[in-house]
Amino acid sequence: MVPRAEVARIVAGLDVATQRTRGKVFSLAVFLSVVTTPMVPPLLVWSFHGGSGVRGTTSDGKEPLEIAIQLRNQEWAEFLLQRIAQALRSEKFFVTPVAEDHPVFQVRKDNIVFTIRLEHQRVVISVLPAHAGIARQLLSVVLKGLDSILESVRMARSAPELWTLSAADA
Repeated sequence: MVPRAEVARIVAGLDVATQRTRGKVFSLAVFLSVVTTPMVPPLLVWSFHGGSGVRGTTSDGKEPLEIAIQLRNQEWAEFLLQRIAQALRSEKFFVTPVAEDHPVFQVRKDNIVFTIRLEHQRVVISVLPAHAGIARQLLSVVLKGLDSILESVRMARSAPELWTLSAADA
């Protein structure tokens, strides 16, 4: 049930129970909530000119840019996608999954809106030209963080003494 209809019926029922109004007003409130509740969804679709309102061009007609990063395998792409989402959340962006069956996220903060999706071995960021600098800066920060992690792993691999346990540690 739709909350606005429930609230209207509850208020009308309380008015009748406290004898503030007559039965005709209660009947009118119930009638209006029953009639208007199924009308709203089709009117919303009509207000979006027959579309869902989810995807389209912006008010200024500019198409979004796509920033893509090709990786060696899907596991690395998934890892990068999660790191980007984590970095965005730490910067107080709202990161919302769009689809359950495919990793696509919508990102929002103030008037900034863009999407991040995974396409096999690629991470693709779709952003308006006005916000492309923000997306590129965020991406460079995430990649720089990953670069420092990889450098730490390389250093650990080149130092075999880190991998051996002494008799006192065992």
